[in-house]
Amino acid sequence: MTNIYTLLVLLYATLPPLSLFYTLKLIYHDNNKYGWHLHYLFKYLATLSFLPILFLKDVNLGLIPKSNYSLFFLVLTFVLVFLGLKRAIRRNVLFFYNAGVFAGFMEEFLYRGVIFGLVDALTKNVWVALGVSSFFFGVWHLKNYYWSGKHIWIQFLYTFLFYGPLFSLMRIYTGDLYLAILFHYITDATVALAPDWMRGWLVQGGKTKEYKDNYL
Repeated sequence: MTNIYTLLVLLYATLPPLSLFYTLKLIYHDNNKYGWHLHYLFKYLATLSFLPILFLKDVNLGLIPKSNYSLFFLVLTFVLVFLGLKRAIRRNVLFFYNAGVFAGFMEEFLYRGVIFGLVDALTKNVWVALGVSSFFFGVWHLKNYYWSGKHIWIQFLYTFLFYGPLFSLMRIYTGDLYLAILFHYITDATVALAPDWMRGWLVQGGKTKEYKDNYL
């Protein structure tokens, strides 16, 4: 199974970001009207591709809540998502906000679930799993080149060196994904709902460019 697990790690670490790099190029560089549709189609397909991993008995994806606290974190996430909708609509960033909500779940399933779980099954070492999944989490954000431009390396560094380890530690501490999902959502919601000048410092390397919800 070692070779299979290694192959799966490489596939999940490369194919999803490459496919979304292509769709973001269509959106922000080529102004292709089908870009957003392909972007979310590829995201949903990537999420569905996680299903076969459920049948690998040696891989712990962290999907089963380990305590009542984890159930509370999950419920709290949904409550906060609902409460944030009004502000997102008022600021005309609903699509951006929804993208952040989806990312909070999808990216945690992929990096702290699938990749972390596969590497942990391979190495029997959660710290190796933390390092590998965090690195690939940073690589994942390179797909945003056509959105963030030359400042993309900043996203790579802070997602690799800060957010990846932080969310992985939450998974190690709780035994599941739900505290990490909550904080991932809070991070992305802060970016989506923040004033334009603050969003520039959060994700665009200090640029204070106003976000335009292109889909709307």
